[in-house]
Amino acid sequence: MIKNKTKYSIILIVIAIFLGLNFSSIHAYLSEVQNKSYYQSALHLNINSAMGENIYSINSQYELDIYNSYYQEEVSNKIDGLMKKNEIEKTPVIIYNPYGTNTSSFYFSYFADKDCTLEYTVHVNDEDISDYKQNATTSKVQEGIYASQLIGFIPNMENTVTIQIKDGDTVVQSYTYTMNVPKSESNVQTKLEVSELAEGQELSDGLYAMFGLDKSFDSNIYLFDNEGILRSELPLKNYRSDRIIFTDETMIYSYRKSGLIEVDKLGKIVEFYDFDGYKQHHDFIYDEENNKFLILVNKDGESTIEDFVIAVDADTKEVSEVANMKELLPSLYEQALSPEEGNTYGGDELDWIHLNSLTLDGDDLIVSSRELSSIIKISDIYGKSKVDYIIADENIYSDSEYADTLLSKASDFISQTGQHAITYEEDDSLEEGQYYLYMFNNNFTSSRTRQDIDWSFIEGAGTYTKGDNSYYYKYLVDEKEGTYDLVDKIAIPYSSIVSSVQEYENNIVSSSGMSTCFNEYDSDGNLIRQFNYDAEKYAYRVFKYSFIGFYFK
Repeated sequence: MIKNKTKYSIILIVIAIFLGLNFSSIHAYLSEVQNKSYYQSALHLNINSAMGENIYSINSQYELDIYNSYYQEEVSNKIDGLMKKNEIEKTPVIIYNPYGTNTSSFYFSYFADKDCTLEYTVHVNDEDISDYKQNATTSKVQEGIYASQLIGFIPNMENTVTIQIKDGDTVVQSYTYTMNVPKSESNVQTKLEVSELAEGQELSDGLYAMFGLDKSFDSNIYLFDNEGILRSELPLKNYRSDRIIFTDETMIYSYRKSGLIEVDKLGKIVEFYDFDGYKQHHDFIYDEENNKFLILVNKDGESTIEDFVIAVDADTKEVSEVANMKELLPSLYEQALSPEEGNTYGGDELDWIHLNSLTLDGDDLIVSSRELSSIIKISDIYGKSKVDYIIADENIYSDSEYADTLLSKASDFISQTGQHAITYEEDDSLEEGQYYLYMFNNNFTSSRTRQDIDWSFIEGAGTYTKGDNSYYYKYLVDEKEGTYDLVDKIAIPYSSIVSSVQEYENNIVSSSGMSTCFNEYDSDGNLIRQFNYDAEKYAYRVFKYSFIGFYFK
């Protein structure tokens, strides 16, 4: 085999030289040929009798990397070949997690004269786990052949799925499969401890996505339903991810420290966005108007961390730096001192501003600094970036040249401290120059690189391990008047760090990592349900998504 490859390689080199190709082109071409050949021979799609009757799965004697375009394309090729052999007009094809992106999923493909509705129900023999019923999205993969990605299967259990293909109200095809679903990659708990629903209250539809359970890296994304049942696990490579972004047909999330992936409705990775030279942390967002991803990063080789923002163009994949906080706030950087014990990650880089979230207002960027308990607006990020304003308690900046940059409080309240997950929100009823900012106000005062700040002016703040409450905070920002005002506040379980809050379908979803719980409240701040999970440390964030248009119709 190796001898044959060498022989073919020599022939290809001779041909390339004859055609006038340079060495780098030859090398790239040979690498592509070898990679394709490797995955073609190493990857197989066969009946998996241990999983169930007529259930297919990917197998190989080698450890294959799913985060590889050759892997993804070869899986598609194998599926296409299986359909031709399988006479799909008579027998549908069902494959366990072929693309490797959801360990609780099955690829289901069937023949139909037209696009129909696919309804399915997942059942397990456990009285504590309700049946999971959904309408799946369908994709036309060939003429007369449709496919769906079915999710919601319980790991390490026997699952029975009933599938109905419907034309209107008429069932035109019906199938039942019983399969033994493999255990979770990370043995995450299948059932969370949940409180009873508040009387007269309803949870919003969707799945809670848990990010960063117990790890900053190598931590998968877990999707839980409204009963706290694990319904999906999205494997990652060496980063926890911080959120999921949806386009019309795909979803995008982090998969490694220096890259995002774009996944289609059938689970296939269709695009990679890599930014080697930088390592992401805490957050990323999508600027739809400019078709760019904005990402909080550490820059390789720097003596500081968590103080850069980059943009990755979704079309060209070009990477550019849009904010270097050392250049935007130089005197604050110069005031910071490295603690003797190093930064919170165990390194000696200076974590002087600790950016932990970002949100967009047009071409202006608003970032959150945990180290300075400050919200900072940076204008014209694709041009000449500059600091527009800062929202923070005035005592933090009493002796600073940036004191004139602070917005003023419009009423009497305690400003945010240690905040996370800031989010910009427009409202057509507001006057020009006004908008809302909401956040998880951790109510935690700490600045390890600025021991000169006396936090005694913040009443009721907690310590790293203990506190009475954190809060959902909502500000009305008025740029014309130069003010901000606290217009909504909800007390939520305390978390000094690792936390998130989200306005979702008229409710509020919060995650208090240090209290190992996430909650959903109504718009008046009444608790609807609390979810408690097991953790050696905590989960970093929890957001809720409907997955309508992606997994579900």
